[in-house]
Amino acid sequence: VSGHTDNVPISNSEYDSNWHLSVMRAVNFMKILLENEKLDAKAFSAKGFGEFNPVASNDTSEGKQKNRRVEVLILPNEQK
Repeated sequence: VSGHTDNVPISNSEYDSNWHLSVMRAVNFMKILLENEKLDAKAFSAKGFGEFNPVASNDTSEGKQKNRRVEVLILPNEQK
């Protein structure tokens, strides 16, 4: 699970940077996913990209909204 933000610097006491916000966005989403007991927590990881991987322009409010997101990468199960 990866978290992302727009390019507006965060300014609150909860997060000290956009990177921190993006990591926590991914972690909090992952926690919701793992409420499903059928999912194996060992197979999950979270990372944050901050504002450094935009999918839209940060020049408009619509673009900024698209950049504030989480993405879930699903890989094939590797049988051992």
